Amino acid sequence: MDGTVTDGNWQFTLTDDEAIGEMKFAYSDLKIQFLDSLTLEQGQGKLRIYTVGANLLAKNNNPRALSNRVVSRKIYQERDKRKFVFSAWWKATFSGLRSTLGFGRAKMPKGREEED
Repeated sequence: MDGTVTDGNWQFTLTDDEAIGEMKFAYSDLKIQFLDSLTLEQGQGKLRIYTVGANLLAKNNNPRALSNRVVSRKIYQERDKRKFVFSAWWKATFSGLRSTLGFGRAKMPKGREEED
């Protein structure tokens, strides 16, 4: 990835069952690059196609051009109790990053949305 991170703030509550929170992640000129998993060099073939697709879908800047405000997104991740707490922390953070970059939004279970 290439670009500049200008600000980042996220918080979530991790229980035995799930992580719920919110992320604000500001960046500019984002470029995503898929790498070869063995050499960590720029990916060729299929990986190059993935790189082009990801850069077409990803939001290049946050704050967005029209609104000029940093977009905030929800964090939601179910917890795998078989894994250590660091796995839950990473997956919760990745949930917020993914939605901030424009690759979908965290999906909270029905009925859970009304509680918050």
